[in-house]
Amino acid sequence: MMTYGLVAPSVGAVTITADGVWAAANVGFARPVGAADQRRGLTWLAPDLSSTRTADFSFLSSRRLLAADNELWVATEQGVIRIDQATFRSRTWDLQDVTSLARTSAGVWVGTTHGLSIIKSNDMVDDVASSGVAILSLLADGDTLWIGTSLGLGHLLPGTDAITIPAGLDDRATLRVPVYALASVRDTIVMATGQQLVWRSPGGEMQEWSAITLPPSIGRPTALTPGPDATLWVGGTLGLAEAELTSGLIHVHPVPFEVPAAVRDLAADRSYLWAATDSGLVRIQ
Repeated sequence: MMTYGLVAPSVGAVTITADGVWAAANVGFARPVGAADQRRGLTWLAPDLSSTRTADFSFLSSRRLLAADNELWVATEQGVIRIDQATFRSRTWDLQDVTSLARTSAGVWVGTTHGLSIIKSNDMVDDVASSGVAILSLLADGDTLWIGTSLGLGHLLPGTDAITIPAGLDDRATLRVPVYALASVRDTIVMATGQQLVWRSPGGEMQEWSAITLPPSIGRPTALTPGPDATLWVGGTLGLAEAELTSGLIHVHPVPFEVPAAVRDLAADRSYLWAATDSGLVRIQ
């Protein structure tokens, strides 16, 4: 676990870039010191932890962090902030209650508790009709946008402007539940509900979906990512888990014995898994 060198001890979001790792502070979840007394902003870390640098910003909570074209996009309580990695110049879009971010060739997609929006290359914002449903998670798979909502999984196909239910899920009422996190493991789309990991078998016309039960000891899922060895990692409010979809085995690393605090976000490079937690950044080899 790493706490030294960070702009603040609590980390809400993490992302990988070509030259290192970026972590966004989550002062709103800090316990020992009041939010007003702590620094806020971003920390860059070299993969070997040999050096760090920080940038101060005023947001209290970070929910997701996206890196694209030498820019960082941060989902915060202030809205969506775009930051130049070299100069730290920024622009903020006043989108309320942002939960998630994803990027396709169309632009940067923003999920909020009120619906779905896109920030286009001209910096204009368009809203997508979503009947006011809360967006909890987003995943870009090429130009297809997968959307975890409070009522289940949807997707936005290239060239369309309406969220639809994926084939094989439209008749499964048991899966019309909140989808808290999404990931792509090789050719497989995986979603985390409050009680299950659900994934689509790759290939074939039937597009079958399978599921395994998540152990209660992980708490509510918060993030998914494939690790360096293609194992699926699941972050949760009570721990961190390794899941093997083929065997159905799930191993939980609980809070506080193996993980210091609730996991808020996950990212992986070729060598390490990085977990953003309420008590620092965890690196796992």
